[in-house]
Amino acid sequence: RDWSSDVCSSDLSHLLYNPQQEIEIGRKMAEEMWATIQSMLPNARCVQILGNHDIRPIKKCLELAPELEPFIQFKQFFKFDGVELVEDIREPFKLGDVSFMHGHLTGLGAHARKYLRSVVCGHTHRGGCVTIPMGEDGGAGSNAPRTLFELNAGFLGDPQSRPLSYRPTKINEWTIGFGYIDEWGPRFIPL
Repeated sequence: RDWSSDVCSSDLSHLLYNPQQEIEIGRKMAEEMWATIQSMLPNARCVQILGNHDIRPIKKCLELAPELEPFIQFKQFFKFDGVELVEDIREPFKLGDVSFMHGHLTGLGAHARKYLRSVVCGHTHRGGCVTIPMGEDGGAGSNAPRTLFELNAGFLGDPQSRPLSYRPTKINEWTIGFGYIDEWGPRFIPL
């Protein structure tokens, strides 16, 4: 596809989209992604978990003009047919004994240690998996020892893209890849 047709002529030298174009292209790509997943796995439960990059624009708008809150329809960009939405980046989506969340802590294993649950998260954009033995009492009042895990799902995107350069002074150690869980357990698969 020739993406240049989607770019304003004034932005061609930088290959940047204006905000409206970026929203339209992003929304279309998300719709295509969910449609593909739902066609491949028609009985799957689909859940979208928002992260700090998703909510940052609305927070900035409300910081500058809090009186506009009743007029801003931010959530509409993240609603898709057949897809549940978790809006709070600290709110987990629980599936069995595992919590799926965007996350807010740094350090692999920090969420599992804090919440005493196995966790899949992606806040740091660094992939990895760690197991955490919980000792004799299982860490939750049980008598049996148990082991938790934390799987950081990594990052599937272009780390050089302009929207991700909001902290140019930070050294980013993002890991291109994805998390995967099956009958053999959790693991991170680098690409």
